[in-house]
Amino acid sequence: MSIRLLSFCTAFLLLCLVHLSASISVANIPEERISASFYTKKSLQNGAPIFSNEKISISGFYPNPVGAVATMEYEISGNLKEAKITLTNVLGNVVTEQKLIREMRKIQFTTTDYPPGIYFYTLSVDGKSVFTRKLVIRHV
Repeated sequence: MSIRLLSFCTAFLLLCLVHLSASISVANIPEERISASFYTKKSLQNGAPIFSNEKISISGFYPNPVGAVATMEYEISGNLKEAKITLTNVLGNVVTEQKLIREMRKIQFTTTDYPPGIYFYTLSVDGKSVFTRKLVIRHV
């Protein structure tokens, strides 16, 4: 009986995390920190950014769900000390971190070493978390 209850509680917790991740967006960021005035569609090949301000513009990972490699495009246009993407599992454990380098404009995560499941990636700019989104890893 206790194993069934534990399994139910785990499934419920995962469902709550998925629902919570869907509600996290740039809408929770103060309006004065969001400005897309420097953005043009030519700057990011993957289309409109999911986050943009005076310092950085960033697309989401694609494809999502991802099979082997997830790609994210970004453009750093302002003066910032550090920008990084942190990938965590559903338990909140850090899986990997990658600093965003101004000259690179694109990062790729190879996901073949990670078990299939739901992960979350967070953009941090100058030590502050800016947004968190969901990434689904599904190996074919």
